[in-house]
Amino acid sequence: MKNMKDQPEIQQLDKVWKLACDPENRGRGDRWFERVQPDAVDVAVPCVIQEAFPGYHGVAWYWHSFAVACRRQPGYRLLIRFGAVDYLADVWINGTHAGTFEGGETPFAFDITDLVCAEGVNLLAVRVLNPTDTPIDGYTLAQTPHYNKVMKPFPGSSFNSGGILYPVELRSVPAVYLADVFMRPDSKTGAVAASVAVRNRGTAPAKGVLSFTVAIAGGTGDVVRAGELAAEFPPGDSSVELSLTVPQPRLWSIDDPFLYRGTVSVEVPDAGRHQQSVRFGFRDVRVVGGYFHLNGKRIFLKSTHTGNHMPIGQHRAALPDHVRRDMINAKASGFNAVRICVSAGFPEQLDFCDEIGLLIVEESTANWFLGGSAGGYSYGKGLWFEPPFTEKVEERYDHNFSQVIRRDRNHPSIIAWQLLNETEDGPMFERARRFLPALRKLDPTRLVLLSSGRFDGRFSIGSVSNPGSGEWEHVWGVEAPDLPKVEAGLDHPSKEGAGDFHIYPPVPHSDATMAYIRSLGKDTKPVFLSEYGVGNLFDVASEWRHFEQAGARPDLEDAAWVREQAQALYADWKRLGLDDVYPFPEDLLRESQRLGARQRTLGFNLVRSNPKLCGYNVTGMLDHAMCGEGLWKFWRDWKPGTFDAVCDGWSPLRWCLFADPMHAYAGREVTVEAVLASEDALKPGEYPARFRVFGPEGCVWEKKATVVMPDPPELAVPVLRATFVLKGPPGRYVFEANLERGGAATGGALVFHVSNPAGWPKVSGGATLWGIGKSAEEWLVKRGLKCRPFKVGAAPAKEIILVGLPMDAGDVERWKLLKARMKGGASVLFLDAKLFRDNAAAMEWLPLKKKGVCTTVTDHLYHKECVANRHPVFDGLQGPGVMDMDYYGQVIPHEVFIDQDTPGETICAGFNTGYFAVPRGYRASLLIARYRAGQGSFILSSPYILENLDKNPAADRLLLNMIRYSRQRTYAGASNHRDPGTR
Repeated sequence: MKNMKDQPEIQQLDKVWKLACDPENRGRGDRWFERVQPDAVDVAVPCVIQEAFPGYHGVAWYWHSFAVACRRQPGYRLLIRFGAVDYLADVWINGTHAGTFEGGETPFAFDITDLVCAEGVNLLAVRVLNPTDTPIDGYTLAQTPHYNKVMKPFPGSSFNSGGILYPVELRSVPAVYLADVFMRPDSKTGAVAASVAVRNRGTAPAKGVLSFTVAIAGGTGDVVRAGELAAEFPPGDSSVELSLTVPQPRLWSIDDPFLYRGTVSVEVPDAGRHQQSVRFGFRDVRVVGGYFHLNGKRIFLKSTHTGNHMPIGQHRAALPDHVRRDMINAKASGFNAVRICVSAGFPEQLDFCDEIGLLIVEESTANWFLGGSAGGYSYGKGLWFEPPFTEKVEERYDHNFSQVIRRDRNHPSIIAWQLLNETEDGPMFERARRFLPALRKLDPTRLVLLSSGRFDGRFSIGSVSNPGSGEWEHVWGVEAPDLPKVEAGLDHPSKEGAGDFHIYPPVPHSDATMAYIRSLGKDTKPVFLSEYGVGNLFDVASEWRHFEQAGARPDLEDAAWVREQAQALYADWKRLGLDDVYPFPEDLLRESQRLGARQRTLGFNLVRSNPKLCGYNVTGMLDHAMCGEGLWKFWRDWKPGTFDAVCDGWSPLRWCLFADPMHAYAGREVTVEAVLASEDALKPGEYPARFRVFGPEGCVWEKKATVVMPDPPELAVPVLRATFVLKGPPGRYVFEANLERGGAATGGALVFHVSNPAGWPKVSGGATLWGIGKSAEEWLVKRGLKCRPFKVGAAPAKEIILVGLPMDAGDVERWKLLKARMKGGASVLFLDAKLFRDNAAAMEWLPLKKKGVCTTVTDHLYHKECVANRHPVFDGLQGPGVMDMDYYGQVIPHEVFIDQDTPGETICAGFNTGYFAVPRGYRASLLIARYRAGQGSFILSSPYILENLDKNPAADRLLLNMIRYSRQRTYAGASNHRDPGTR
């Protein structure tokens, strides 16, 4: 027999477990807790059910056989502790029920002293209920805290995983032991109050001593204060308050995350001693005057959010390195905060953030879509099951969030609890609002944020409760007492006037969108921009290769889904004739990421140039939820160019530069603007700055200006706005800023483009117009084209017909005439896809076997990429490859053609991967395509050409190229046929 001193107090139950499915929910009745089922498979715990049984949801059973190896001493108790089980756990030891716990992300323990055999092998059985849309024992997915899990996943949702998420262990404790310790350090006084929960498993009161020490957590661990308290502990649970004072405490901060260790022990004579040790830090975080303050100093909250979504294990870290890598990436690239969205953080993740000085806003799985509390926008009909909101759902909300707070309230990195995400007004919002008093009993020391995005519109209720406050305070946006409810937003999900704001505007951003972001909070209190970003294509090729590289089974739900999209992309790339665009289809995905980094820089310019924004949460940290919204990919690789973009974006002192237009005409006016953003990096005063515009032939414009930083400093100060005529050759231009004294500002270069139509090829001849507006017709005439209306009568066999958006598009005879001329040899250019959008009747006139549809793609955070083929229509334009938003701007369309016959010539195609509005995330579409039709042909074109003529040179050149190419194809080999434009 082992010497008692060699026996551990904690024993990991981490060897081979068994797992079996119980689809008929018969295991409890058939007493599966007494024996392992013959069809059970071997697994290593922690392990979600779906790692062994992909696609299975419902009831499953885990078994583990063990011998007790930890300390067994008279009077000691044996506990079994689970780090977390998602969602409902029933535990048996040797066939006897030990307990039930509900809640999928926090620890629980049962006393199994009287259930185990001291010698020999014990059988542990755990029944896990992973809820579905169909009630099981009265539980459904939507009525339990569940992240944003769904039974039929789509990009932006979570897989419905469940199982044993964290380690399982045995713990040997005395009969009187510590159940919980909560440290409440005061950064102003150095006082440390400790709330100690003591559990006495005996039948009589026990007298003992509580010891309390505070030591430095690192280095030699020197004790800085110690004390004792004699106390009597009644049977059951009791609470004792202890306190010590640390002289001149060293504060915990972002740059100096200094940690102390508080250790509490309880000792009863002749009954043993038990202790708990927790790390803590002295720090104070609150909102003052609408801005975040850390230890009395204003900070700009530089945040991003993560759903802690992991390959293979979903919400279990199958690859533990990913947990730390996310936080290392964030800290290294300049973030000072991370929002752990719709879940609690991993314990080891929070420990790490304590060590590196990364602020955390923590939530729980109860704060989104619980009980049908859907947000203000649709993810698709029927995708979220929404049952009635019940008292039981309210109880689950309280229980779940309370458990998260109890688990994590000692972490100095956690600066705020956030109660809801994107939740409309209703019973769930009201429940969260009323939860504040209960929360304050658990933790009076932190910020509390009510609802990210404030979709509720009830701005008479504040968004923030500062430490020590029991009220919702009006600190942001229009918030004020007695305000009426705001019923609707504009083109964004948050209600107008919200101080906690989400915005996902269309891309490319319009001038109005950019002005809106830059003016948020202008006439109100400051605003926290808590969600905004522009993503890119989900890198289905690289992500699938990572699954292969890791040796993951290919039928895992996430692996199979990624592979499906990758295979579809490869097939469509070849089918549409795009092999000459890039060496490989994978290059499309990499280019999407590279260009996406530039859009991130634009976003930083918009945000950092606004002094009334108190913080910005970038959407999103990574490509969680199987979509392309992240800064790095699902397997934690940085996207090309993004690290540099983020480091620059978060620089404490940086230029925010703008040029209008981003694609200009040579010889016309260009407006440049410079704003200097400073996170209190530049002291009040005046500083010289110089600005230049450089092009292919060197400097074309320059100007000096003075930066005036007021006292107290602003987060952003305007420095320059100038308009000038740009005289220079076509090409790439750079607007540069240089701070000549006082600070090392980043962000000092902005690339824009200049074109000169004078050097373009000419068009000649004639064209027939149907539904082309007057301004477009005048533009065509100025460029040498002879235009005539589309009408009944004699017409040449070979003609170019330009079709816009005709007022008489419902006239069947007009369509018959157009179709006849097309088949007779005319080339028809359909230049406005709105003619066909959701219009089956118009599509029916196209001479295609498979007509397909024209539909609108919602391009915002999740968007398609437009891929220009190597084709004469793009001569003289940026391409081939992904159409750059800076270059094409508002010419990039939202209408696409899908499910048509494969065209004879794919001129421009669209691709979505990881796209929320498509059930399986992937879609290929056509933006410009040419088809043969009898003796003629037609081009379907969706780019916004007509409305951008003489506004963006790309629109001009596209139309000219399209006409020239159509004329060449129409009259090729017809030397004896007179050009109808010459008659």
